[in-house]
Amino acid sequence: MALRNGLLKNKRGSSSALIIMLVVILIFFGVLALVSAASNIRLSEKRAVWNATYYLADYEAERVLSSIDRIRLPGVFSMTLTDDQLETIIREELQQHPAIIEHEITVESSNVTVEALVAARPGETSGMSIKLAFRLPAESPEAGVRILRWSWWSPPFNYAGYDASFMEETDQ
Repeated sequence: MALRNGLLKNKRGSSSALIIMLVVILIFFGVLALVSAASNIRLSEKRAVWNATYYLADYEAERVLSSIDRIRLPGVFSMTLTDDQLETIIREELQQHPAIIEHEITVESSNVTVEALVAARPGETSGMSIKLAFRLPAESPEAGVRILRWSWWSPPFNYAGYDASFMEETDQ
């Protein structure tokens, strides 16, 4: 018992233990900071790619809007065109844009509605979903193209091939 009390009263080595513990804690938080920084870099790179893709798709959608606005110029259309002829002309104009994933044109008594999915680059599966409405021939220069929808679009996630059995309820 006397030996034990003597060791407890002896404070030699306690400062070394504190320094070792401090170094271990500093190393732990240093590694934690490095892992966090690496994670932030990966996330910021993904975000930069997403932003670039978004604005490229927005640019391509602006080009589609511009080409549709261009065909509305006075003198391009005459009052003698039928709805089918109008649809054909607009379809040919839209086919000049390789970034359009798909489009739908509705013409009813010279009122035209165009819905299109416009990708940032040809071959991509996500992009801008736009819906435009206008009248041909243009009644006045001020009567422009109305934008009914202009939003980011991506296909729904495909769950085929993923094992979701861990989410199923079991009777226990």
